[in-house]
Amino acid sequence: MTEQAAPPVAIIETGVPPAPVAGRHGSFSHMICRAAGLRPDEAEIIAVYRGEALRPPSSYRAAIITGSPAMVTERAPWSERAAAWVRQAVDEKLPIYGICYGHQLLAHALGGRVDYHPRGREVGTRDIELLEPACNAPLTAGLPSHFPAQLIHQQTVVELPPGATVLARSDHDAHQIVQYGDGVVSTQFHPEFCTEIMATYLAHYADRLKEEGFTTISTTELLQFYNGEADLPEKPILITMDDGYKSNYDLAFPILKELEMKATIFVIVERINHSDHHDIPWLAPKLTWEEAREMVASGLIEIHSHSFDMHQKKLNSLGVEVPVILEPIRTGEDERTTLETEEAYRKRVLEDLMLAKQTIEKETGQEAFAFCYPYGSYNETTEEMVKLAGYKMSFTIEPGVNTLESGPFLLKRINVQGNYSADDMMKEINKYMN
Repeated sequence: MTEQAAPPVAIIETGVPPAPVAGRHGSFSHMICRAAGLRPDEAEIIAVYRGEALRPPSSYRAAIITGSPAMVTERAPWSERAAAWVRQAVDEKLPIYGICYGHQLLAHALGGRVDYHPRGREVGTRDIELLEPACNAPLTAGLPSHFPAQLIHQQTVVELPPGATVLARSDHDAHQIVQYGDGVVSTQFHPEFCTEIMATYLAHYADRLKEEGFTTISTTELLQFYNGEADLPEKPILITMDDGYKSNYDLAFPILKELEMKATIFVIVERINHSDHHDIPWLAPKLTWEEAREMVASGLIEIHSHSFDMHQKKLNSLGVEVPVILEPIRTGEDERTTLETEEAYRKRVLEDLMLAKQTIEKETGQEAFAFCYPYGSYNETTEEMVKLAGYKMSFTIEPGVNTLESGPFLLKRINVQGNYSADDMMKEINKYMN
C-alpha cells in the first residue's frame, strides 16, 4: 500500500519584497521555505494578495503568514478574506505562525487592534527579550533570554486579542512574540531575514539615491554649513545608522565604499568599549574600535555619540519605565527603592554624555561633536546637558527635512522602512521635501 503524503504547509503570501531583493533572494515565501528547511513538495504557496484562494484549513498541516509592504489597517479585500480564513483555521486548531504583517493580521483577525506605532518605525537588528510566559511555550522554551532579530515595521499590534499572551518584547515594541492559543503564535520580527538580505536592501536604496542626484554629506560638512563655513551640494543627504552594530562594518561599509558614499554611525559607546560583548552571545554583535578606526580612516564614515550607556529604560517616580536620559530614575539594589534627586540625575546624564564624547575621540582620533538621542527622547533639560557636554549638533527621530533656519540642534531624520521599494523610499523623502 502506498503511504499517503502528509498535507502541505500553507505559505500565505501577503506581498513581495522590492524587485532587487526578490531577484537575488526570492519572495518572502521562498525565504521562509529556505529558513524553515521546507522542500517544494512540502509547501503550498498561496498569493492571497493577488487574489489566490486558500483551500479549507483541513487541507493543510500548518500555515505560515508572510510579511508584506501592505498595511493591515488598509483593510484590503484580500486581507480581510485572509483574516476570515484565519479565524476558521484557529477554530479548527490548525497550527499557524505569522510574521510581521502576518503577526498583525493574526491579531486583527482574532479581535486585537493594529495601527501605526505611536513611536514610529522599528528598523534594523534589535535585541528581543523573552518574558516569563515564554519559558513554558513550545516555540520559545529553548531560546536564550535575549537574542538579536531583524525588524522592519511601521504598524504594530496596539491592543492584543482576548486571551493572547505576550512572550517577548523589544525596547521599541511590547508585542514582539504573541501566543494566541495552542499552536498559534506570531512574531513582529523576521526570522527568515539574514544579513545578506539586509545588505541587498541597503544596496538597493543607495543606488537609487545616486540615480536621483543626491550627494551624501558628512556630519562635519553639515556642521560647517550651519556655521556659515561651507556650502552644500544641490541635493545633500546625510545617511545615519544607530547603535553601532557590526553589520554597519560587515554589510554597509563595503557598499558605501564601492559607491563612494558617506555616512554617520551613532554608537552606544559602552557596548563597543567592552570587547564588543563577545562574552554575551545573545547580544547582536557590535562594532569593535578597530573596525571603527578603519571606517573613519576611509574618509567616508564618521562616528558620533548615541550616549555612553543611556540606551536603556528604568522606572521613574511613578513606577513607569522611561528612557534614563529623560528624568530622575529609581535606584538601589532592586532599582526601585530610591529616587534620584534632580541634581544626581543631571550629574549622571552629563557624565555619560562627556564620557561618550571623550571615548570616541580617544579611540578614533575624530572629534565627536554630534549626539543622537536614545529612543529619540529629549526635553529642555537634555538639550541643555548636551550643549554643556560640548556637543555642537543633536539628532532626533522626528521625521522631516532640515533647513538653515532649523539650526544644528534637534535635527530631523527620515526613517526608511526596510520593506520599502526604492520608489517607496523616494516617495517618503519627497513627502518632506515638497
